Amino acid sequence: MGVIPNWESQIGSINQKTNLSRRIITALSSETAATARLAVRVAPFPILIRTANGTVPAQTAVVPTVRVGNVVTHDLPVVVSPAFGDMNVVGMNFLSRLKGWRVEDGALIPTPHRSQRASQTGVTR
Repeated sequence: MGVIPNWESQIGSINQKTNLSRRIITALSSETAATARLAVRVAPFPILIRTANGTVPAQTAVVPTVRVGNVVTHDLPVVVSPAFGDMNVVGMNFLSRLKGWRVEDGALIPTPHRSQRASQTGVTR
């Protein structure tokens, strides 16, 4: 699985298009983090993230609630950087919280734990 684009997701309190990826950690644009009113930790020494476009500095935050499709999780650590442009990527730190997941014909099929199923399934691909 490479990147599966254009998933409707809820990041904190806002609806946002995201890409799903096997990248290690969920990465959000600075604009998404600001709109979702995340408390971005501005460290004196930012972490460095290696991307396809080179190494970029990033800060960290925790998203209280993330919904992707019919799956919800809480307190998800993320990295935030203006270098991500308008790209938001849900990574393995979200996918690893699932009971399981698979890819069929280029589509991600998540298998949530029973407690992860969202009561509202209005967020779809």
